[in-house]
Amino acid sequence: MLDIVKAAGNLVQQAAGDLAQNNDAKAIGTIGAAASAAGSLGSVTVATVTTSAPGILGAIGLTTTSVVALPVAGVVAVTGLAGYGVYKGVQAAKGN
Repeated sequence: MLDIVKAAGNLVQQAAGDLAQNNDAKAIGTIGAAASAAGSLGSVTVATVTTSAPGILGAIGLTTTSVVALPVAGVVAVTGLAGYGVYKGVQAAKGN
């Protein structure tokens, strides 16, 4: 039984080492770290939409304003992953 546990531990250690040597895993880890670091930066306003208020308030000319905001961490993560995906696509097209 102890031999099986040791063998399983060795396989996990080998898999972790292989993952650490994988450039894709390093890049995705870096993107994740950047997104985590940007998490404290709040959000970015991407649009402000002004429309007439509903009902009688709109009839007398009052308006309401809605703000569309995205979290900075999400923007950093999506941008990083999209950029890395394009990079990998170009590398695959070149045959690297």
